[in-house]
Amino acid sequence: MYDLTLFAVPRPFEGIYDAIQRNAIGSWLEMDVEVLLLHEPGSNVPDVARELGLPAYEIAISAEGTPMLDSIFQTAFARIDTPLSCYVNADIIVLGPLHRAAALCAQRMKRFLMVGQRVDLSLASVPVNLRDPEWRAQLEHFVQEGVLHAPCGIDYFASSGNVWGDIPPFALGRAAWDNWLVARALRTGVPVVDATAYVTVVHQAHPVPFGIRDWPECVNNYRLLAQLGDGGSAVTHAPWVMATNGEIHHRGG
Repeated sequence: MYDLTLFAVPRPFEGIYDAIQRNAIGSWLEMDVEVLLLHEPGSNVPDVARELGLPAYEIAISAEGTPMLDSIFQTAFARIDTPLSCYVNADIIVLGPLHRAAALCAQRMKRFLMVGQRVDLSLASVPVNLRDPEWRAQLEHFVQEGVLHAPCGIDYFASSGNVWGDIPPFALGRAAWDNWLVARALRTGVPVVDATAYVTVVHQAHPVPFGIRDWPECVNNYRLLAQLGDGGSAVTHAPWVMATNGEIHHRGG
């Protein structure tokens, strides 16, 4: 019986995203975790899920066809039976040890949210074969060439279940929803842990639409975040920090 379930919403497995998402999911399956895939209507995600032996469930989308965060978390939490859970973006390779980090948080805290910064890396320029049994060591070598992403962009959220309560109708991948998850935990007294030093996750570079932050769904996401009021919403606002040896201490202490 696993203690942690990872859940994600892959895009359709097409073009560059087929390789990117298979890389990511392959890294998750090497950990002692359950993996649950969620998908938009009409996607080929269920076909890939069956191929990989994973469960897949449909979630609601916006009028523009974007997966909705409230539906994602409601659907996932209705089916997760492990004490710990983690939403992760489907383009994120986990070098680890995310599952051990979540367990360490659970040993220290009854309720918690664990987040961390990612490393941005273009695998197209990195000679790593993810089918090679030694791929982790190879990728770790090249991670030092990557760039640590700004703390306001967050790609995984490990927690002791649903620590947020009702989640507003954010559009996934349209800015601000990740900051809301951190801000909501902070506002309600949930201990938030920055595990950047202990957990290495790699974001695989892919195209981003020009001007996306001005799209109506982005504007609405920012409006929903603003309703929480002023305050921290980035990884570096986490009051707790996990060191490279897994010890958890108060930031600055």
